[in-house]
Amino acid sequence: MEKARGVEVVLLDAGWDDVGSWDAAARLREATGPPDGNAIVVGSPRSAVFGGGRLVALVDVPGVVVVDAGDALLVVSRRSAEDVRRVVEELPLPRPGGSAVTDRDGGGAQRGAGEKNGV
Repeated sequence: MEKARGVEVVLLDAGWDDVGSWDAAARLREATGPPDGNAIVVGSPRSAVFGGGRLVALVDVPGVVVVDAGDALLVVSRRSAEDVRRVVEELPLPRPGGSAVTDRDGGGAQRGAGEKNGV
């Protein structure tokens, strides 16, 4: 741009949000209106659902972000949205047939569908 000729500039105060986290995406969702048609949100202020094709319902869970990616579901508190990278670091690649389960923090990870007896 510094060498361009005939360029005109218009002042615009449009606000700015660096959409680099799920919390930022949730702020934008709040500003643009209600959740998409595949979400029912009851008594869950500051929560946002970014969905795939299935219905996601939230009842009395304030301040969470739910991301339905089809083969995986992410549920994270907005205040911890930056910690999603910790989940990504735990993902075994490739993930044949779905998600693996880890419990590095001792929080009681749950087995995915189809996993029985630790298999």
